[in-house]
Amino acid sequence: MKKTALALTLILALSASAVIRVAIVNLGRAQSGTATATSNPAATVASGGNGNLELTMSLDRTTYVLGEPVNLTLMITNISNQTINFTHTGLDFDFQIYNDTNNIVYQWSNFKAIPQFITIVPLQVGQSRSANFTWSQTCNFNAQVEGDTVSPGIYNIIGETGPTYRIQTTPTQLTIVKTTPTPTPTTPATTTPTPTATVLATTSNNETVDLKISGNITSSQMSSLTIATNQSAAKTTVSFTVTGEGGTTGYGNITIPISSVLYGTNPVIYIDGSQASNQGYARDSNNYYVWYTTSFSTHKVSIVFTARSSVPEFPSPVILSLVIILAVSVSVAFMPGKRMETN
Repeated sequence: MKKTALALTLILALSASAVIRVAIVNLGRAQSGTATATSNPAATVASGGNGNLELTMSLDRTTYVLGEPVNLTLMITNISNQTINFTHTGLDFDFQIYNDTNNIVYQWSNFKAIPQFITIVPLQVGQSRSANFTWSQTCNFNAQVEGDTVSPGIYNIIGETGPTYRIQTTPTQLTIVKTTPTPTPTTPATTTPTPTATVLATTSNNETVDLKISGNITSSQMSSLTIATNQSAAKTTVSFTVTGEGGTTGYGNITIPISSVLYGTNPVIYIDGSQASNQGYARDSNNYYVWYTTSFSTHKVSIVFTARSSVPEFPSPVILSLVIILAVSVSVAFMPGKRMETN
């Protein structure tokens, strides 16, 4: 009986050890470009005219992060009641940037080789001509500072036509800030988010996959995008390098087609090998929508898709030990011994 009790004690101890080990296992798991906003006020339009022609300047917003391109559109429209013979030259449009002390810091046409021609183009009633421009937040008011980056602060931008008409818009105030405000996503991982760009990722078979992105991390800040699969580990990993100005914060939302994730169903984001503290995802029948935030510099980002096991996996050595102990205990329990004599 003592041997049987000892065997049963060993079984209970090993069973408890197995449960603890299972719990540990389960716990172990320069005239084009797109500006990206961190704050997104409504588009701003300024205008000016001479009675027959109206010049309008459109900007997508008025607050930018230092170094972020400022995109604008200038458009001239015939607002008269008759056709105008518009004088088209190599400089139909121009724009100027002034600082908060009203000193010019940039003019688009400065130090440019302007084509020299004149063409008469009929402009019907209500018809327009337009052009897109980008200011890279640099100076060019003289040759010594050409290409130097401006400082954070308040600036005014004025659109104008060339010297033929000399029409100017009213000034529009721009605010340039040093850092990106820390994003506070309320529903960051939404199905079918509005993408702002597309990046290409290369698979293990050297095929390319379009990944749509949104947020303030632009396609130019992402490089070396790959999608790697590991059949034996039942894992798919989307990897890339992201780069940004130190001291700022980036927020990205990536749309990943389910058809590109051959193994795994639950994405977890790692930044430089450590699990990202602010991340999440959603999915529909076609895509995963994965979001994350990161403090900028240069980082390696990995989105790892793995499968969660719904059945606890007991370590095989424990099972073997249980079987051996159970067999021994049963054998001991039925071992012949001395019977107690009764009177």
